Amino acid sequence: MPRITVRKLAIAAVASTALATVNLWQIPAQAGYGPPPPPSPPPGGFVRVVTSRTIGPAGGRICPVRVDRSRVCLIVPRRAFSVPMQITITAPNLRRLGDAGHPGFRAISGVGILIQINGTTYTGPFNRRLVLRITRRGIRPRDRVVVWDGHRFGFFPAHEFGHTERTTFPSGADQDFAILAPVRSRSARHQTPAHGIAVVHPARTAHVVLASLFLAPVSTAPAGVGVLAPGPTAAGGR
Repeated sequence: MPRITVRKLAIAAVASTALATVNLWQIPAQAGYGPPPPPSPPPGGFVRVVTSRTIGPAGGRICPVRVDRSRVCLIVPRRAFSVPMQITITAPNLRRLGDAGHPGFRAISGVGILIQINGTTYTGPFNRRLVLRITRRGIRPRDRVVVWDGHRFGFFPAHEFGHTERTTFPSGADQDFAILAPVRSRSARHQTPAHGIAVVHPARTAHVVLASLFLAPVSTAPAGVGVLAPGPTAAGGR
């Protein structure tokens, strides 16, 4: 084969390899083009508007506001905002909110805080932290406050006092809050014996009764039978 033909073939092979490499590098760039997907809406919606108000650099408060069975108070400290912002209080659907992704809990209260400038949602930081208080009869120290981060509800630091959860947040990104209460096991409540009453397996009841009538030792009862002994029982604590 002439030397010039071999050279042309080699150049063509190199060019093809380079073109294939360029195409491979371009595929991920094309696939990743465009803005990131918007955050998912939280369970429960948080779309029912309760009230709306504009607050400027002088600060102010929106309270008390009735959100379902809770009383909500939002405090905006002086100079927390550099410009007037519109604050909208919203309420979730607690039934749809459910356990908010935390098994063993249930949502007993929730509130959304939507902060906007000229109709655009503000997610940046504040000059000073905003204060949120949620009061509801039945709130306990074991309850937890969670906030939606765009993908899930995460636990959020809060302080409980007098049936009130108090928390502060530093930016508009924290908008949808919920209070979760631990759920007691229904089976545990039914199985907890009262004072002086023994827990006896139903299939063994007759045997234990006969043993007690004929003064037979309790040790003769089959394994798994509760001991009939008066006295305090270990009730499940909160």
